[in-house]
Amino acid sequence: SIALDRKILYLVLQQIKCWESQGFDYPIISINIDKPFLLDEGCIKELLSCAQQVTTRLQVEITEHSYISDVDKMLETVGRLRAAGLQVAIDDFGAGYSSLTSLIYLNADEVKLDREFVLAWQRDPAAAQLLIQATSTLCHQLGFRVVIEGVETAEQLAVMQQCQIDVVQGYFTGKPMSVKDVEQLLQQKSAGDSAV
Repeated sequence: SIALDRKILYLVLQQIKCWESQGFDYPIISINIDKPFLLDEGCIKELLSCAQQVTTRLQVEITEHSYISDVDKMLETVGRLRAAGLQVAIDDFGAGYSSLTSLIYLNADEVKLDREFVLAWQRDPAAAQLLIQATSTLCHQLGFRVVIEGVETAEQLAVMQQCQIDVVQGYFTGKPMSVKDVEQLLQQKSAGDSAV
């Protein structure tokens, strides 16, 4: 719902301001946002205003289904977000009834391949690896960074590296963390960087 997306945006903004005030160095922050929020003019203005309040780069994740069900309006919204410096990721690509032709008009920085690709690899490694490699190559040729979700083992990671996936997500590389745990990790990284 719009109210939930607003609340999440507010909480993320407050956390980023806190981390920026502590001098933490961390990667881009991604926020999943639903279609109703993205099609509401007031919400978009609010999102753009929030993004201007912090120096951290923000990424908006939009499910492929949301993107392709109201193409013209979503393209306009995504164009505004990208023009304002936000990155856009197409989430859950390959889940459900994805269309490869949608890659032609998706105005995004990144395509996140759904964990179904990894599950397919578990069922039929040879065929699924071919599909993952081909999808990764196609996405790269169209100018997208490629992420795959659901990587949970070293073997899966090795296969995704062979397929030239740019970034993996999943329990193998990191489980969800509390704010306290993230801050400890950032402090350790900062201490390690300054020791070099």
